[in-house]
Amino acid sequence: MPDIKHLRVFGTVVYTHIPKQKRKKWDPKSEKDKLEFTDTPTQIKDDPVKVESTMVDNRSGMVLRDRNTLKAPIRYNVSSFIANCNQPLNRDEAISAPHKNELEDAMHDEITSLHENNTWSLVNLPQGKVAL
Repeated sequence: MPDIKHLRVFGTVVYTHIPKQKRKKWDPKSEKDKLEFTDTPTQIKDDPVKVESTMVDNRSGMVLRDRNTLKAPIRYNVSSFIANCNQPLNRDEAISAPHKNELEDAMHDEITSLHENNTWSLVNLPQGKVAL
């Protein structure tokens, strides 16, 4: 008995393959068409028909969005990754801050750990040079 799974009802939506020679890299590989019965000899189409921006998946009946117009959700926006920090930028701001005692203790601990780990040593500024 022959296999007839490939047969379709006339008038149903079909997708026709577009050969590589007739399309560019980002062009669709198939075009939407209708299966029609003709008693005349078949002819090869030269110009592909534009596919609609929304395609219907016949198996589930779901309408798919055009992927070219998708945007990232707002929760992934760049501004959401910027933290609003109110930390002092220099020593003068730290001394005048409302929690100056905690900041002074943190600075003292940091300098102490730098000395203990021999990370750097304090030296005099060379003559004619200006500190940053």
